[in-house]
Order: sequence, then C-alpha cells, then structure tokens
Amino acid sequence: MGGAANSYHLKGMAADIRVLGLAAEEAASLAEQAGLTASALPAAGFCPCGRAELAGQVAGVK
Repeated sequence: MGGAANSYHLKGMAADIRVLGLAAEEAASLAEQAGLTASALPAAGFCPCGRAELAGQVAGVK
C-alpha cells in the first residue's frame, strides 16, 4: 500500500475519493457538506478527506 506508517489513511480516518463525472473541487464540496474535512487536488484528480475532530484525538498515537 505504501505511505507513512502513522497515516490517517492506515488508521481508517481518511480516504482519497474520486467521483466519476465530478471535478475534485466538486467532490470536496460534497464531502464538506457531508461533514468531512476535505481539500481538492485537481492535478491528481481526487479529494483527500477525513474527520477533523478524530485527527486531534489520535495525533499522539503511534
């Protein structure tokens, strides 16, 4: 899979989403409307998102 050992992705707290037919900015907007923290990566064509309140809870978890 790759990535950092302490990645929120590996802890099940983040995901990179791609929605066919939507630009990354549109997917990020929908994710934010659903209560997720999101940003758009147009060049990569996807939107990384997660739950901000959970990020603070596990910041020190190894």
